[in-house]
Amino acid sequence: MTRVMFVILEHTVTGIHDLVAQYLC
Repeated sequence: MTRVMFVILEHTVTGIHDLVAQYLC
């Protein structure tokens, strides 16, 4: 896995986690 893919994946996971947190709270 390339570094760029890892960064994009990390950003996506963080964004989804943010959305879930907002939805639950």
